[in-house]
Amino acid sequence: MEKIIYLARVDGIPVAPGLIHLNSRELEEIFVLPVFMDQGGSAHAVYT
Repeated sequence: MEKIIYLARVDGIPVAPGLIHLNSRELEEIFVLPVFMDQGGSAHAVYT
């Protein structure tokens, strides 16, 4: 089973959702929302 989680936020807005496999607790994928690409968001992100 997989669950969508938000790994990073910029100004309280989730910008990097990811998929975590609940049984193995492995992070499978991380996506950056297109509107936040090429903006240096990772430098400003708060990782949760």
